[in-house]
Amino acid sequence: MRPITKPEIVPKGLKLEHLVANRRQVSIYLSSTAPSASCSVCGRHSGRVHSHYERTVADLPWHGVPVTLRVGVCRFFCDNHQCERAIFAERLEEVAAYARKTDRLQGALSLIGFALGGRAGARLAKELGLLAGRDTLLRRVRSAPLPGSGEVRVLGVDDWARRKGQTYATVLVDLERHKPIDLLSDREASSLADWLRSHPEVEFIGRDRAGAYADGARRVAPQAVQIADRWHLLKNLTEAVERFMDRHHQLMRQAAKEVVQMQLIDHWLAEGSEAMLSSREDAEKLARRQKRYARYLKVMELHKRGVSERGISGALSINRATVRKFVRADGFPERAPKKGGGSILDPYIPYIHRRWAEGCHNALQLWREIKARGYEGKAAMIRMYSRRLRARLAQLTPEQRERFLSARSTFKPPTSRRAAWWLLKHTEDLPPQRRTFVEQLCHLCPQAKEVQEIARKFRELVRENRQPEAFDRWLEAAKGSKVAEMEGFAEGLIQDYEAVRAALTHEWSSGQTEGQINRLKFIKRQMYGRATFELLKARFLHAA
Repeated sequence: MRPITKPEIVPKGLKLEHLVANRRQVSIYLSSTAPSASCSVCGRHSGRVHSHYERTVADLPWHGVPVTLRVGVCRFFCDNHQCERAIFAERLEEVAAYARKTDRLQGALSLIGFALGGRAGARLAKELGLLAGRDTLLRRVRSAPLPGSGEVRVLGVDDWARRKGQTYATVLVDLERHKPIDLLSDREASSLADWLRSHPEVEFIGRDRAGAYADGARRVAPQAVQIADRWHLLKNLTEAVERFMDRHHQLMRQAAKEVVQMQLIDHWLAEGSEAMLSSREDAEKLARRQKRYARYLKVMELHKRGVSERGISGALSINRATVRKFVRADGFPERAPKKGGGSILDPYIPYIHRRWAEGCHNALQLWREIKARGYEGKAAMIRMYSRRLRARLAQLTPEQRERFLSARSTFKPPTSRRAAWWLLKHTEDLPPQRRTFVEQLCHLCPQAKEVQEIARKFRELVRENRQPEAFDRWLEAAKGSKVAEMEGFAEGLIQDYEAVRAALTHEWSSGQTEGQINRLKFIKRQMYGRATFELLKARFLHAA
């Protein structure tokens, strides 16, 4: 595809004769200014004119109006008697032989075809005044030569689904230039080997954990350093943790139930520990308010009769400041809520609620546990809190429990994949409910804690430390684990040991290869997955 240059009204070598324009079309009549031309077969120059004829060529539109060039050109006699062509027509500089469109129009159609494909490109071309259908655009895409790959030093290899679960192909990316260079029609080792034979200059190959790519690179390019993709390493780790979660699905559900129970406790005890530990019961608080309200009514009654504030104070035996406050208020002044500094039990309330949700309702046992965590209060405070906690939860009706459990904000049991992600994250980065779930799961299943520690160390090793010696120590620890999923993951890394160590040594990774695959999938979905492999390859490589 030729690049589009700055357009001119009259192409080079032509002279404007006249112009006819209307609302539907612009016709430009031109004539050739060349007195002679070269034969297209032998190249002999000739100036003997045989005849004239008119070529009709479409050009770029003017403000959405199609433009047609009507060019008068000459036919010449070929003076080379040994040439097989006795008469030839002169060639135009910006129009290919036998073409019905100028090169600049062909270039514009090619760009539209590469960017949008057939149907979408045809709709845009129509709006721009370019008279071209979807088949024309697709022909331009298919006929364009593929860009060359040049020399490739660092190669990224990965597979992508032409039809998910059925047919797969391979994408090759130059990791140094951040550019895709080829698509292979399958993901076999032989296909990659054939491509590598024509590129012996490759020094590094970043690939996923697939054995076919490793085998193909090993056979043809033994000098190239194979680098396991770090993203795929972490993906394989997450899959191993997910399999562990699948095996302990019942414990996951039990941990989720305990989180819901803690939510229920927190929801119905929103007033906090200070109110729960108050020595005044609700009935006593209500009686005191009623007594104070009756006193307010008496004050207002005497005030309406015209009794002074001093007289009201003496008659009712209350302070004059209280009388003044009642008289000047717009209504009955409620007592302001107590602004206390909180209770020394507050830091331990979440732990008490968690143990209560687990089934520990013994106040003395709860006191011993939080005392070991630093609580300095007496056991009597824990007994009072436990007694009122039990009473408050006993007041819940079945309808209230059902409404709470069906609420959108209520914690729902996670899938194995989501639980695996929660287990791998740092605890402080998780929201409170998810953090509680992970803590409950590790409490119910000690192996989950072991999986968490091993997996987090590997993530830190790949993301931050990148030390091959630390990787060897991690392998020994993972192989000694009693968790089958971690042992299997470690054995898989041992089989690809050199590539994994290279991933921790070299900077190259296939992250950008995954990005190119996303772009490839976007182009494929633009054509609704019905494009042939050759058409998809042309659009993908030209759009890079």
